[in-house]
Amino acid sequence: MPSTIRSIFVILIVSCYLSGCASLPDDDSLNHQAATFVSKEKINSSSLMQRAKLKIKKGKSENLAFFAPSYFKNAQDSYQEALVSYQNKDEELDTKLKTQLSIEYIDSGMRNKKVVLDTLKKSLNNRQILKDLKVNKHFPNEFNELRKQHIVLINLIEQRKLDEALKGEKDLLSNMRKVEVKTIDTTYLSEVDTVLKQANKESALELLPITHQKTMDTLKDTRQFIRQNPRKSKRIAKLAQAALFSTQRLYQLSREAKRFSLLEKPQIEQLLLSQEDQFQRISQKLNHPDIRNLSFNDQSLLLAEESKQIRKRLKKPKKAKSGKISQADLDKWKRKVVLLQAEVRRLQKVSN
Repeated sequence: MPSTIRSIFVILIVSCYLSGCASLPDDDSLNHQAATFVSKEKINSSSLMQRAKLKIKKGKSENLAFFAPSYFKNAQDSYQEALVSYQNKDEELDTKLKTQLSIEYIDSGMRNKKVVLDTLKKSLNNRQILKDLKVNKHFPNEFNELRKQHIVLINLIEQRKLDEALKGEKDLLSNMRKVEVKTIDTTYLSEVDTVLKQANKESALELLPITHQKTMDTLKDTRQFIRQNPRKSKRIAKLAQAALFSTQRLYQLSREAKRFSLLEKPQIEQLLLSQEDQFQRISQKLNHPDIRNLSFNDQSLLLAEESKQIRKRLKKPKKAKSGKISQADLDKWKRKVVLLQAEVRRLQKVSN
């Protein structure tokens, strides 16, 4: 008889509690499980609260605030109510019920996490890619907005509205891709944009319209490739390096062009002599005869040919000194002898 009265009392407490917070589909079930546990298991409030505290800690480590936000919030609320009740030395049955209910919410939240992982695989994989790209550092506002959109879908899953969640995931994936492309663009082309601004300050567009257009075309093609293939990091890195080279070249040429445009007659001779000195330095390093009596174009052709001949000479294998054989040639002949001995043994076996 006492056990029957106890069960009725627990059910009454559960009913009162449910009237205050019933928002999840399995609220009734969880409250019933908590009431059943409390009515059957003989465990004191202190031990049960310690168990609930560990469950809350596990919920944090499992990131249930993201994967099961409503369950985790209810679990924390129930635990806090149980803690206040315990500290105030309220009815032990009420304290134990709230404590066990906190545990039930965590367990149900873990089950919800599994459903989320199975249902939102694509967007969760994309979320990890965005974290690897450090979107949360480069664009924290956009990352937080994507997180909010994700939680909206997870709330639908908590309400067992899986079809609606899958439908909403399509829009989320589209937004994620935009942020991903934006981040990759920033990661690989931020230096390119900086150098391009410097070139434009040197009047690159006005002074070097053809080179400027070619540089912009290279940059445009790189950004187009990033939009279409954001996951091909190796190719993106090569294209970004080529774009950086083009903008650096544009910047240097624009500086020279601007300097030319501002020259006065006395400065023209200084500029020509400076250009001549550059060729002369190369000529001296190559031990080439003085060719300053030739045009800059002819000097560049002759020096290029001289450099080519030097590379050819360096590639030629060094001849062994007279009466000696190099180690490479010795190893080569050793290999030939070994092969020849093996062939002789094979022929001997065949003849026998």
